[in-house]
Amino acid sequence: MRDKLKVLYLDRTTPYTITQPARLKHNSTASSTTATPPPAGPGARHRAQPGLTNPETTAHIGRMPRASVREQIVDAAYEQFHRHGYNAAGVKLITDSAGVPKGSFYNHFESKEALALVVMDRYGESRHLETLADKKKAPLTRLREHFEFLAKDIVDFGYERGCVYGNFSTEAADHIPAIREGVRGGFDHWAAAITAAIREAQEDGSITSTQDPETLGRFLVNAWEGAIVGERAAKDGSSFAAFFTIAFDTLLR
Repeated sequence: MRDKLKVLYLDRTTPYTITQPARLKHNSTASSTTATPPPAGPGARHRAQPGLTNPETTAHIGRMPRASVREQIVDAAYEQFHRHGYNAAGVKLITDSAGVPKGSFYNHFESKEALALVVMDRYGESRHLETLADKKKAPLTRLREHFEFLAKDIVDFGYERGCVYGNFSTEAADHIPAIREGVRGGFDHWAAAITAAIREAQEDGSITSTQDPETLGRFLVNAWEGAIVGERAAKDGSSFAAFFTIAFDTLLR
């Protein structure tokens, strides 16, 4: 990844850039009262099986698409919440984007709020916080690569996608308690992963600062959220460049 990145904290004069099976034939000579013996020989078990026309054994086939519709809705909501935020991404926009009828939404979710909680869980998984605990790499390297990954994700989408946690926090956290708790939990989990890596770096001497690692971890999360806001406006990499400079040239030394 680092070969694809050219960041200002390495060159302060250069902007931050990221570079259904076939029908079986019936035996016309077979007696209607005599059962045809099962086929024998290799591959026999792949041939016709009894009972597949019985509704009791095929009812599940009609239910399978429901799970697919739910996933289509979640996928579309992930993109729309990510790009437009909570308020601007209404149920109709989400279902239109998913290519499903609006009425199908309520077969799977009680409300947009309930869907938002699912999206937050998926967003958290997409941040790959487990890499911050990868003992195969030095902790300071993990921290830098983590934020480089986050930056590249935003740059690759033309600075049009922000942070789902940040979007929900500014738009819905004040009046929807469930979303507020979800956002708080997401930020806490993220900050804890960063804090653990900072503590390791202090222990191995790669970070000499004696500042409390929890304070540093929380500050980095908040500073990154601010950098995202700046990039949504400027779209030139300058806010990310400032973040990397201060974070890795000053704070984490």
